[in-house]
Amino acid sequence: MNRVKPMMVLLMGCLVSAWSGVTALKADSIPFLTVHFKTGKALLSDADKSELRRLFDYYTIGPQGRVFVVGYTDGKGTKTENQKLSRQRAETVRREIIGAFGIDAGIVMALGKAAAIPLADNKTAKGRALNRRAEIYLTNVQARKPQRALGPDDPYWSQIQDLVREAEEMIKERRLESALLRLKKAHALGADRYSDWHAVFGIAGYYNSAPPEEIRAHLVAALNMDPYNVKAREYLSRMDARQKVSRAEVTKDMGHSIETAIDITAIAQQYEYLRLFEVVPLVHRELETHPVDVWQCVDGQGAPVVYFFNHASAYQWAFSQASSDNASPGTQAVQAEHTSDKIWEAKIFK
Repeated sequence: MNRVKPMMVLLMGCLVSAWSGVTALKADSIPFLTVHFKTGKALLSDADKSELRRLFDYYTIGPQGRVFVVGYTDGKGTKTENQKLSRQRAETVRREIIGAFGIDAGIVMALGKAAAIPLADNKTAKGRALNRRAEIYLTNVQARKPQRALGPDDPYWSQIQDLVREAEEMIKERRLESALLRLKKAHALGADRYSDWHAVFGIAGYYNSAPPEEIRAHLVAALNMDPYNVKAREYLSRMDARQKVSRAEVTKDMGHSIETAIDITAIAQQYEYLRLFEVVPLVHRELETHPVDVWQCVDGQGAPVVYFFNHASAYQWAFSQASSDNASPGTQAVQAEHTSDKIWEAKIFK
């Protein structure tokens, strides 16, 4: 499965070189949208036009702003045909942006990239449908002051929730490209103002091998909006585990006894460590006398190996966050994380 290239690579590779006025781009601050086309066509659907309107209604584009449109095709056809069609798709979007939203034509740039950077396998009809697209990027723009209320009073709240939930299920099934499309659609509706959208976007990046700093930025944003976002905290802890292993602060030679148990700050970290140690987990149990989990595993050669994880501080964040509240919210937060771990790991950790 081809994975989605990081946004910065795409922009730096095919946009900055073609627009000398742009000298620095921040991947975490670039609004973007993807629209799709039928085979051999360069026409926008009414749904795509509606999503474009939502995007341009949300951002103010001044004289220093820039709009980049990059058109793509699937893998069928000749290189010459695909180059022409991809340019036509980009130009269709460019004309819509200029005509429908009054954007200065001088700051809207269109490029055709033929079948380059496929998002999915061109051998399947579904994959080709994902690759027939145009991507729209905005730089040096400002978000308008929110005109909508957060939460249930937001007119797009229900749609955003549905799209995020769909993306979450697709991630569990490893349908990452489809999940990203759902999240981008939600983003066009203003979903980046909600904790769950950032959490699920970060999780998608985690499984799609996105740059660590990009994943972390979304997970931290989710926690800044909602400190009790269990999914964001879980995957942020996994990122920390990855870093500790990469820096050799934690190795597969550690944690083979109660006395040398590996400290974890979230229950999900133990699964990440076992994955990084390249062992197959067989049996799990919790010690009654210590806050320690024991995993019986086998290594790559089939030899038995045991790992101990100390989870004494795994829920410290919840009690700290709830220190100004009564006991009930803190207890609920702990129970919520534990329940979430079990649900997610049953579906994801295989």
